[in-house]
Formats: sequence, structure tokens, C-alpha cells
Amino acid sequence: MKEKFLLGFNYWASHAGLYTWRNYNESVVEKDLKVLSSYGVNAIRIFPLWPDFQPLTEIRFCNARAAEVSAFKMRTGDKPLVYQKFPDSGLDEKQVENMKHLLTVAKENGLQVIVSFITGWMSGRKLVPDPFINRDLIKDPEVVLYQCAFIRDLIAEIKDFDNVVAYEPGNETNCLSYGVNEYEAELWLRTITNTIRLADSTRPVYAGLHGTKAKGVWGLPSLGKIFDMVTPHPYPAFTEYCDNEKITSMRASMHAAAENSYYSSIALKPSMVQEIGVLGGNYLCDEKVPEYLETALITSYMTGTKGFLWWCAFDQDHLDFAPYDFQGVEINLGLCRADYTPKQGLLKMRELQKALEKIGELTEPQKDAVCILSGVNEHWGIAYGAFMLGVQSGKYIDFCHEEQPLKDADYYILPCVSETRALPKCQAELLDEKIRNGAKLLITYNGGVVRDFEKWTGLRVCGNEGVKNTVEFDFGDGVLTIDRARKLLVESTTAQILAKDQEGNAVISTNSYGKGTVTFVNAPLETFYSKSYYPEKTDLYKIYEAFFGGKKEVFTIRDKFIFKTVHKLDDEKIGVMLYNFNQDDREFDFSLDDKYRIEESLYAEIFEKKVLFKEKYCYLILGNK
Repeated sequence: MKEKFLLGFNYWASHAGLYTWRNYNESVVEKDLKVLSSYGVNAIRIFPLWPDFQPLTEIRFCNARAAEVSAFKMRTGDKPLVYQKFPDSGLDEKQVENMKHLLTVAKENGLQVIVSFITGWMSGRKLVPDPFINRDLIKDPEVVLYQCAFIRDLIAEIKDFDNVVAYEPGNETNCLSYGVNEYEAELWLRTITNTIRLADSTRPVYAGLHGTKAKGVWGLPSLGKIFDMVTPHPYPAFTEYCDNEKITSMRASMHAAAENSYYSSIALKPSMVQEIGVLGGNYLCDEKVPEYLETALITSYMTGTKGFLWWCAFDQDHLDFAPYDFQGVEINLGLCRADYTPKQGLLKMRELQKALEKIGELTEPQKDAVCILSGVNEHWGIAYGAFMLGVQSGKYIDFCHEEQPLKDADYYILPCVSETRALPKCQAELLDEKIRNGAKLLITYNGGVVRDFEKWTGLRVCGNEGVKNTVEFDFGDGVLTIDRARKLLVESTTAQILAKDQEGNAVISTNSYGKGTVTFVNAPLETFYSKSYYPEKTDLYKIYEAFFGGKKEVFTIRDKFIFKTVHKLDDEKIGVMLYNFNQDDREFDFSLDDKYRIEESLYAEIFEKKVLFKEKYCYLILGNK
């Protein structure tokens, strides 16, 4: 069955928030889902709150010697589990019926549902059955066995609902325990995921995790081996480098697109923006939310996201219990008020749903280069900078980690080398072969060591200094500045020097190696971009533009404020998706490969060699002449 793009919300009932299940109200749920569906929403993600669905209590007995003994120790209330409908899990029968009602109503309103099982952490609050409150929720074997029983019994009750589109272990389960290593984390994920698949092998299992990295605990390579979908939750305020500028600016509003691409590239699995929002009026007023929603949704769609779920459906400012009574950031996150008054963001979502239906499904965007993330660097900051530098130079950047197989490409980037090894020998030898056969490599420097440096770069190192200064240099038709903590003092053996610092030392050089070339930047370009304030307004991207110079393109549009993706379609046609961040201009020159012509344009007018945007986005279909 063809997967449908999931557009919608993370759902708590409008009257109850976290207490949806213990205060379950059928009429409220029915109205909630009917209202959401009327605005073009087709998906919700739901959370069977762990202590509500598995309301375990622990009874302790002692003999005359004050020795603890076990006798029907785990119960629900005073009732031993063995005498209940679900003797292994203690699953609450009434809550099972409530979930069946919700799933039925969702189906009646055309809503697909993601079920997130172990909701033991939500909005900063720990929510677990009483016996487990002070136990490790990942490593304790008794806890894990009850988690598995809970999942197994609940799936048996709901798996016949065909609108259940996916399962996941739980909501942000990497927050359940902060004291685990990468092996303990992976073992728990595999245990829970295998339990899900044994209970129902017909549906995909999504990760449901956020804040994951290219290496280490909850790492993306591990998640890619376990799950069918990885799931970034791109909140700028909680993600480093993403909260520097106002949320509607170019770099900040592309956080979701960048993270979606990064997750998918490293995990080698599809990715979806599963939670996103603006965290209330202290970050962005309701009137400005549509602008951010449009940018985040469309640019994420361009990078191949399989869904886009807002956090959350309804405001929760009327609730007086934790976390809503003390956590101000949790109360105004909906696109609909609790009295069903739609905010402008909900109206924008309906508008965009119609636009995406008109554009249709996009294939994965074509990749222009592979960025190799090495060592234990702060990978996200480097990847974010590389992604945005690619965007501004009209290119789409793919990623891989040094411990993964080297992806095939014509262009490679080895960014912000900062350790005594840039690449393991096996990777370096593969890359060497690629360059000798015609690939191009860009290396940016942050104090580390590159194997075969002189052979690749054509530069002899005469010194290595800690400088902690800003290097300023002429490049192209302007002056660029980059902060750096170290620099190499170099002299050319075979390299061509493209830019020098104030002391005459090389900052940018290029060298022919075999049939390929190696460009070297004597500064941490990508990290500096990520740490900067409004870096999109600078001309730092021109370094990437020069590196990609001469790369053949089907469709070219030269503007640093336009994001472009290219998609291969059926019948040898090509789709080109554009998003315009330029505040002052809607008309741009473009060039087209002589083999192609524009067959169709959506949300743009084409005349001569110009494109006029009718919206901030447009979609072009190219066909052979």
C-alpha cells in the first residue's frame, strides 16, 4: 500500500491534556477529531499514558521475621493480576475501550493514527506506574518485562483497526533514563521493537525519539538498523545553533528541513518531522505562526519528510495541573484553542494541505555532495552549517559518518577537522581512489590532522598555531571573515592559492590530484556558520559556490535566498521545487539545460528566462525537448 503523507497533530483531548484518558469524554473526542479533520488534517499521534493504561500497584508482605516475601505482589489496586483479563500486563480494560473508541472516531474522520506506547515522559513530567517511579525504566529487567507485556496486550486489542498506520516504543523514550550507555539503549530499543513486531508484523515501527546524534547513545546509525522511520522533533529553542535569530528567518526556519535531511542521511532510513511548534507567544505571536509553519512544512517536504505533525492540536492554558500549572511554555502550543476557535496557523495548514496535494508526491531530492562527519566532533553543528551553505550555493548536501560505508559521489566535504585523525585509513583510501578518478574534495580545518595532507592539498605545513582570532580575506568580489582557534602555516608545493589572510598565509587553496581536485580552507567554515548571527546574510556560501563551480545542473537559479531541490520523476521528467526567502524580490533569472523544457509550472509564471513566484514556493516539471 502506498504510504500517505501524514499531515496533522500530536493529540491530547481539548478538555484534558495529559489527563485525556483518566478524564476520557467521548463527546469531546468526537468533536475534537471532527474539527481537526475539517481543516485537512489526515493524521494524529496518540499517547496511551503509561500509568493510566498499566495502573500497577505493588503490595509488600513480611513474615514474622520481618523478611519480605512475594505473594501476588504486583496488582492493580488490591486485585491480583492473575484474576484479571490481562494477567501479564495489568492493562486497564476501561482504557482499552477508550482507545478503541478514539480509533473508531479517528477512522470515521479519515485520520490515520500513530500509537506511541510507553509514554512515561511527556512535556517534562515523569509519568510511570507507581512501583516503577524510582527505578531505571530502561535497565531494570522487571520494568522492561512489564513494558513488553503492556505493548503485547494492547496491540492484540487494536491491531484490527486499519487506520493505525504505525507504532513506536513511546514518546521521546531517550528521556526515560539518562544513565544508560549506547549498548543498554540499543538493547532496550531492540527488546521493545521486537515485542511490537512479534505482536503485529504488518505495520512499520517509528522511532519516536528526538535529540539523537551521529554517534553514541541513541545514535542515528543504531536507530536506522532498528526502525522503519526516524523522527526528528525540531524545536529551535531546544536545539543548539537553531535559536540565534528570530524563528521566521531563513536559517532558523530551515531547522526542520536540515534536521530531517541529517537524520535520514545518517540513519539510512526515511524520516518525518514528527513534532514541531513555536513554543507559544513568547517565541512568536499567533499572527506570525503561519509564516513559520509554511516555511518549515514546505522546505521539509522538499527534503523528503514523510510527515509533518504539529505540537500540538489544542491549547492547554485552561488546565491547572502539572506541567501546565508551572510550565509556561506548555500552555499555548496548539493551532486551535480549547473552545475550537481556529488560529491562523490552522487555516494556513489547510491551505498548504491543498497545495501539497496539487504538487503531489516528491521523490527523494538529488544529492550534490556527501559531507563526511568524522570522529567525535559536534556533528549536528557542522552538519547544519554544511546543509545551509549548500542551500545558499544552490546545492543539496548528503551526509555520512566515518564509520559508515563511503557513499558514492562526485563531490565530498570533510568539514571542520579537529582531531588527530580526520578519517580512518579504510575511509581515506576509498576517498583517495575517488579523487584520483575525478571526484572533488573540500577540506575545512579546525586544528586536526588529515592523513596524506600534503599529497592531497599540495601544501607543505611550516607551522601549526593556536590563534583564536578572526581571519579576514578577500574572496571573489568581497571580503569574508571567519573565527578560528588554530591555523596552519603553509607553503604551496603544487597548490593554487585562492585567498590569503592579513599575514599572507593561505586561507583557501585548490590542488589537482589525479583527475580530481582538493580544495582546502584554513578555517572551520561550517562551525562558524552555525555559531554566527544571521549567517545567511553573509557571503560565506561563496566558498561552497566556488568549490561546486563547473558542476553541471539541469536547472540553475542564482540567489543565496532560494532553496532548490531536484527530483527525478517517471518518464524521464524532472521536478524542480523552489522556496524563496528573498524579502524584496519575486522575479529571478534562471538557466535550463538545453535538453529540457518547462512543461508545467505550479505557483509561478515563466516567461523568457525568468520565474515569477506567485507564492513563496513553486514547482516546475521539466521534460525532454
